[in-house]
Amino acid sequence: MHIAQLGIRDALSSLHGSTGGLGSAEALRRRGEFGANRIDRIRGDPLGLQFARQFVHFFALVPILLPLSIAQILAVDLGTAALPAAGARR
Repeated sequence: MHIAQLGIRDALSSLHGSTGGLGSAEALRRRGEFGANRIDRIRGDPLGLQFARQFVHFFALVPILLPLSIAQILAVDLGTAALPAAGARR
């Protein structure tokens, strides 16, 4: 049976606890055995670097490169006759 399904008294007794919390002696003993009740901060990579890494993976590049490749193929097939030159006179 999961602890979430137990009643309050049964859950506390399975954890060897009480509604009054730990006594001072038990708290000191547990602190000596397990250390202080804190979470150490672990430094990770900067957020910008994590974001940039998402675009290095091959499958992340496919949605970017595939439309660009199709546009390049269409531009070559259509040629420059379909697109007027920047300084061309009519």
